[in-house]
Amino acid sequence: MARRIWIAALLLALLAESTLARAELGPNGSSIQNSDYRIDLTQGPILATSRQTALAGTHVSLADGIEGFVFNPAALAVRMPYSTDDADYGLTGGATFAVSVRDNDFDNNGRRGFAYNNFVFLTGGAALQYKQCGLGINVDLQRYEIGLFGAQGQEERAAVMQLAKAHLGTACSFARDQVVVGTAVRAVGLLFDEPFFGRNLFANVGFGLEVGALYQPRDRSFRLGLTARTPVIGQPLGGAETTATLSGRGVYLPSKIELPWEIEAGFAFQLGPRPLNLSWVHTKMVPLAQIEAERRIVGGQRESDTVVARRILARRHEAIPRGKLLVAASLLVVGDVRNAVGFESFLAQEVDRSGEHVTLSPRVGIETEIIPSLLQLRGGSYAEPSRFRTTSARVHGTFGFDARVLHWTVFNLFPDDTWWRIGAFVDSSRDYLAWGLSAGLWR
Repeated sequence: MARRIWIAALLLALLAESTLARAELGPNGSSIQNSDYRIDLTQGPILATSRQTALAGTHVSLADGIEGFVFNPAALAVRMPYSTDDADYGLTGGATFAVSVRDNDFDNNGRRGFAYNNFVFLTGGAALQYKQCGLGINVDLQRYEIGLFGAQGQEERAAVMQLAKAHLGTACSFARDQVVVGTAVRAVGLLFDEPFFGRNLFANVGFGLEVGALYQPRDRSFRLGLTARTPVIGQPLGGAETTATLSGRGVYLPSKIELPWEIEAGFAFQLGPRPLNLSWVHTKMVPLAQIEAERRIVGGQRESDTVVARRILARRHEAIPRGKLLVAASLLVVGDVRNAVGFESFLAQEVDRSGEHVTLSPRVGIETEIIPSLLQLRGGSYAEPSRFRTTSARVHGTFGFDARVLHWTVFNLFPDDTWWRIGAFVDSSRDYLAWGLSAGLWR
């Protein structure tokens, strides 16, 4: 009997705790009365490199080298067809600029009246690969000023939001490079400043894990990708203050920030003469008889086996057909966040719950090299679900290109056949417009 009483009491206590947790925030439209709430860090618009954004974020299955690392950790062990040595490296980078619109709806909560000024998103990464394994890091930096307009049209309150996301991971391939698995640690840091007075309002940092897998059958033209990510819950740094002063008014600071769990799955296939999954061939795989047949005498000395093999493989890579039509699709599932609001809700100190339910984001992208060895076009579309009660999903249209423009070895730091490219992209939707530029090697 006593055991039953204890069990009943425990169940009642858990129920009471759950009820209190749900009651920490009042109904939508009410004022935030304490710090017992979180900020939902989920962002609907895709913020990534030029190619990733133009392809509507479908890289979970493309997962090609360092560029695909953020979408699938397995990408770190995917060797590119132009890679010819046991050891290789990769670099990536990009920038996105959102158009500042006075009456925009950046986070798709159905409410206007917030200003997003000086928005910039920067991304950069590096990877090292050795045989069937790879190691890489990628850092995304996002900064913008967000302000609330008052009745007279002036910005009453403003804060600078600086959000950093870092990924550090490793991956290896198996079964003749057809199966690739990877894992990574992802870290999130958020810093809120008051620009007019130079004061830090609050800073949070948190860590999570992600795992990814890729299936790419040899010399075939389809891929399957899957990534799973645990939640990242950021804890306050430098004390646990609950209130602060923002533009002369008191605000309740959030107790935590949270980037929810995610599951992303996708597939890609490629039409045309160029296969999607080209076998990786390195210098040690070139037959010695072929090397001897093409060896030259330079400066009175015979070329080494490695130099000859690289030339043979470079010629083989150049001979691969360029014509293609790449189609990729994916589905991103984002988890819920308990007792959370968005950034605008925090700034206004008014409850507008965010992340109450799991959301789905289907995506599709297409890429073609419309002029072989000169111009690539890509486009796509994705649905951005709302994390709020007050609005519905919106559909984005994306477009981008890469053009080969310059032959330059950078003072002999790169091979003689090095060509450079420039590119750009646009991402447009209801109350949202972003654009970006890119530059890099033409592959």
